[in-house]
Amino acid sequence: MMSFDSEGGIVVVQLDCHRARGNYADKRNPDKRGGSLTFSSLALTRAQCQQPALGDRVVKDLGSVRGYRVASGQLYLDGLPDGSTYVWQRTEIPQ
Repeated sequence: MMSFDSEGGIVVVQLDCHRARGNYADKRNPDKRGGSLTFSSLALTRAQCQQPALGDRVVKDLGSVRGYRVASGQLYLDGLPDGSTYVWQRTEIPQ
């Protein structure tokens, strides 16, 4: 799960048994379907996850993200060190 606070520039990420919190900055393209995106100061909880823990890698990789696209309810995060893209599926959180 990834949650953005659009007014405060805060991002919260739930990854396996870890939780990360940090800052983000974005600048939307004119079509509002993508743009530049950077994450910084991501702090990760140090829960006792089974190894290998995916959260460690994802938090490290998020520091390399430089752009995003939104299509079909999915958030594509681009700019990873190996040239790959993370894809996040939008879900509704029950109230």
